[in-house]
Amino acid sequence: MGLTGLLNRGTFNRELAHLCQDHDMTFSLALFDIDHFKRLNDSFGHLLGDKVLQYFASILNAHRDDMHLAARFGGEEMAMIFLHSSLEETFIMAEKIRETFAASRLKKKGSDESIGQVTVSVGITHLQPGDTPRDLIERADRALYQSKTDGRNRVNFA
Repeated sequence: MGLTGLLNRGTFNRELAHLCQDHDMTFSLALFDIDHFKRLNDSFGHLLGDKVLQYFASILNAHRDDMHLAARFGGEEMAMIFLHSSLEETFIMAEKIRETFAASRLKKKGSDESIGQVTVSVGITHLQPGDTPRDLIERADRALYQSKTDGRNRVNFA
């Protein structure tokens, strides 16, 4: 569980592979990437960056239930698998998560000084017949890249 309290990448990969093999399963995948995270770390330090990661993980946990899996995907990227969810339902949930994070006003520890708005870009996709975990991740990653290209702080789907 580590820093964020979310599943780690290895566990996430195993769960995703298992789900892709279950031909009766339907689910969507969302990849989240905290915008300009390197600049945040460079400006305020890695300890504050860790707190931002923990805070975003808490938002993911608050928006998931027993039907969703949340994981730290790598660095400032996190992922959620939305079981039994359509692409539209996943989009609505990802948008709520994005809005909640963007509306947060994070401050330096022990201070009233704001670190400014911190946002997240999101890419989502839905399981298609014959998909491998790699197929899903690549599509979600392309949608995530499109969110960043379109100006960040948005949700796109593939």
